Amino acid sequence: MIAGRPPHRAYRDPCAAVSPRHLRMFGQPTGRLRRPGRASIRVSASDRLEAVTVQTPHGANVAIMARSQWHRFYETSIAAPAELLFRLLSDLPNYGDWLPGSEAFGRTTDVEPYPVRRGTRYHDGKPDEPGNDWWGTVTGYQPSGSVDFHHTIHVKQLRATVDVHIHYSLEAENGGTVVTRWLILDVTMPVVFRPLRSLATARFDKENVRTMAALKQYAEAQSSIG
Repeated sequence: MIAGRPPHRAYRDPCAAVSPRHLRMFGQPTGRLRRPGRASIRVSASDRLEAVTVQTPHGANVAIMARSQWHRFYETSIAAPAELLFRLLSDLPNYGDWLPGSEAFGRTTDVEPYPVRRGTRYHDGKPDEPGNDWWGTVTGYQPSGSVDFHHTIHVKQLRATVDVHIHYSLEAENGGTVVTRWLILDVTMPVVFRPLRSLATARFDKENVRTMAALKQYAEAQSSIG
């Protein structure tokens, strides 16, 4: 159970040496996985693990699935009003205005109902590529204050299911806004693939850093024009 902000823990590098075959699965060069770009937005991280076991005919308990939770805070100060930032974060069909596509993200479609509100459903990732898409729900909606998203992603290379929870909070400060993004991943995967989980979390980390940087760049440019 998660209750509030956890105590600060030192950052643990998610990158680890793995087999060349599995690095190629994730589009990485062989050798050591590239670290996601460093930024002054990482605040805290936490990790926990539990195993699902079955009993063999001989009475031995054998772990077959690993369940773990990984979460991270990203925080940055943006010289733009909270109203603008909330509009950008909640206007799902128009994310392309400020967030360029990437290997993981193409666009958001099938947003219903719209305008976005609590309970809105959306089709995310790469909706035109079956297997690289997912459906999500807006689970919290407080204009100019906070917005929450939940979606489930299937990572077929690792036979993993990742429940993704994202919470944005916006707080006015010194004429701008402090934006905090709290990412929580509930990961279920076969125990045999557990050592490779860091590949998946590293990709999530990289995409979150990219998203926060794009939001800051676009919002500050728009505020300077206005």
